[in-house]
Amino acid sequence: MILVAKGLETTFGRKRILDAFLTHGITGSRLDLRGSVSMEKYLATHNEIDMLLDCFPWNSHTTAMHGLWMGVPTLTISGKHHAGRFGELILRGLHLDQFVCRGDNEFPKDAASLVTDSGHLKYIRSSSREQLNKSILCDHAGLASRFELACFKMWENRLSGNLTSVSV
Repeated sequence: MILVAKGLETTFGRKRILDAFLTHGITGSRLDLRGSVSMEKYLATHNEIDMLLDCFPWNSHTTAMHGLWMGVPTLTISGKHHAGRFGELILRGLHLDQFVCRGDNEFPKDAASLVTDSGHLKYIRSSSREQLNKSILCDHAGLASRFELACFKMWENRLSGNLTSVSV
């Protein structure tokens, strides 16, 4: 398992992570701890992995997008609040629902199952950048247009005294 994070270049940071994994019977020899790296090295690291494991309770957004851009899906857990559903929203937006776990208990089973499907992972690696580019997630002009429309509706509501919410 590769972990890339600020702080892992320090003795304290490495020890903290190694100790946490050791309490679950996972020795340091199974971990590749890398500290803060340049964006170029970070993106290149995606060429060494098959799948990202999401964090919680505040899960990925940018990390999941980077992963898909580089052809690597993120396994996530459907959260109970909006900040815990970013990964789910991104994955479902690309029809990668199988990478969304319903709960903590499914996470290790789903990870083991998904990582063994090399054909599917190879397909995702070759297609996710194009799918991401075509998705609503990268439709910047459409997002700007919808935001503009929402602002106009809110202003019209304000002027008319209607303080209800706006959906577009």
